[in-house]
Amino acid sequence: MAELEKQRAIDEKYNAMIASADKKFSANAFEASILDYQAAIEIKDEQYPKDQIVAARAKIEAIANAAKNQEAYDDAIAYADGQMQQKAYLNAITSYENASNLKPTEQYPKDQIAKATKLLEELEAAKAAKEASSIVDNTVADVPEEETKEQSRSSFTDITKLGKIEDIPTDTVFVKEEPKNPEPKVMYKTTPDEDEDSFRKLLGENYPEGLTEEKYTEGNKTIYRKIFVASGLGDEYLKVEARFGTFYFKNGNTISATDYNTYLAKIQ
Repeated sequence: MAELEKQRAIDEKYNAMIASADKKFSANAFEASILDYQAAIEIKDEQYPKDQIVAARAKIEAIANAAKNQEAYDDAIAYADGQMQQKAYLNAITSYENASNLKPTEQYPKDQIAKATKLLEELEAAKAAKEASSIVDNTVADVPEEETKEQSRSSFTDITKLGKIEDIPTDTVFVKEEPKNPEPKVMYKTTPDEDEDSFRKLLGENYPEGLTEEKYTEGNKTIYRKIFVASGLGDEYLKVEARFGTFYFKNGNTISATDYNTYLAKIQ
């Protein structure tokens, strides 16, 4: 009888300690729950409190890792946001990608990657367009060739005055005079203008309704120009082929090849 009473007392003490430990575990007080589970084991060597101690320690480790992960995420986002403000879009994209890898369910870094990618493409297109519009006919590489053509043209003019074919020097180079570009009624644009409406109105005043196509050469550039006039207002579409690429413009503003083709499909 005494043994039964003793065992009942042990069980009650054990159960009370387990109840206390479980309550602390449920409240995420994992360190405190471990102490109670250890005390329960000292009362009665059972497997349940041992398993709970392992689970509590895993929870503690997960919380510590989550805190470190959050800190690394916050640092990556802060750095990326700063790079965005400085227009260092490549650095920003890399840092946003690192943040997204740390917390894949977060939408913010994904949205920022898309935004930075678009801004980077626009920046590169603007730089390319600026380079394309700054090409001058008589670049250093082209000067000797142009001078040679002028000398040959001059030689051809002098030869026509000789009258006899046998009097023409044998080393003479004949160059056919290339036709000059027609003078545009309104000069084409490869740079944006704040007053685009005035430019459109000027096109409408100088070109007929519908589509007008023109072609020009400037040094190493070939410019294909399409002007579409409707209701007295015109729009200019340029395709500029240069040595280092092809560029597209609408009323002086840089556009993509896709947008250019979309516009042409509507007006042709």
